[in-house]
Amino acid sequence: MDLYEKALRKIKEDSKCKPVCCCCFGPTGPTGPTGPTGPAGGGTGTTGPTGPTGPTGIATNITIGTVTTGEPGGFAAASITGTVPNLILNLTIPQGPTGPTGATGATGATGPTGPTGPTGATGPTGATGPTGATGPIGATGPTGATGPTGATGPTGATGPTGATGPTGATGPTGPRGEDGSSATIAVGNTTTGDAGTNAAVTDTGSGSNHILEFVIPRGFDGVDGQDGQDGQDGQDGATGPTGATGADGIPGPTGPTGPTGPTGATGKCKCESA
Repeated sequence: MDLYEKALRKIKEDSKCKPVCCCCFGPTGPTGPTGPTGPAGGGTGTTGPTGPTGPTGIATNITIGTVTTGEPGGFAAASITGTVPNLILNLTIPQGPTGPTGATGATGATGPTGPTGPTGATGPTGATGPTGATGPIGATGPTGATGPTGATGPTGATGPTGATGPTGATGPTGPRGEDGSSATIAVGNTTTGDAGTNAAVTDTGSGSNHILEFVIPRGFDGVDGQDGQDGQDGQDGATGPTGATGADGIPGPTGPTGPTGPTGATGKCKCESA
């Protein structure tokens, strides 16, 4: 039983024995322990508007640089050189250990006979053998018959030309010949030939009536002219419309706990007899 309960019991006993109005005010007790923390201060404020979108990050470009084979049993390694955004990945990969020697394979079948090689060069001529012994002289043969008469010899060369005789007298003038017909010349078709070919003229007429057909080759293509100057830059286009509003941001953190409220006034005890 604590002091508070003892005091309360004492007051009740005294009120039974003394049926009078009793108002007791004892001395102020010691300050009680600190009460529990009061509820948090005002609720969390509304979430502020979403901030503007940050600038686009730089895209990183990674390329494979050197790939080095390390010693068997070593460690793999990787290093990055270059500068952002262009990075170079250099690798070192250890060589695997040497595997065990495999079993000897079975003997393969005999391959087909290869083609006959080319004929070798002719060998040098052997040395001349010794001269054989002279044979015996044969018997004299019979006299042959007389041969036929030979052909006549060729004709001799022509003798030199004699001296020119004197010029004879001029003969009389012959009669006048008939008048010839006048010739006509007309131009027919004129055709353009391929560059580099020869020009040609063909007479397709007959007799004294001539029709000339011409073929004239075209000239070669000229050298390309120089490129013209670039035109002036066009005016800047109009500014595009404003983008849509960004999504709401995530809720802000919970606000700090408000301060503890003041301690209430000390209570007073008032009792009356029944």
